[in-house]
Amino acid sequence: MRGNRFTARVQRPNPQWDVGAAPVTPQVGQRLGVMTGEHARKELQSLLGLADREHFRKAYLLPAWAADLIEPTQPDKPNSRRQKYRLTEAGQRLLQELQGTPAS
Repeated sequence: MRGNRFTARVQRPNPQWDVGAAPVTPQVGQRLGVMTGEHARKELQSLLGLADREHFRKAYLLPAWAADLIEPTQPDKPNSRRQKYRLTEAGQRLLQELQGTPAS
């Protein structure tokens, strides 16, 4: 603070799609098994039994997306209320490996 001036620095939160290099834990891979098609975020949280939206996003959704295991159905509209997620081919292969079924 100088004289009658006040300066404040505000750091903006990362955009929703800024996934960085979040690691995929074994738990993330195992939980891909609940995905049977396209699912909304809220539906996935319910299937996994997770209540906290931010924890789900940081611990499961973003790491799986960064590892190309899941993809959004509307990548150009990350905040759409109709946004859903589905397994990618890499996600399907990982899921098959974890379940012990041969890749087709």
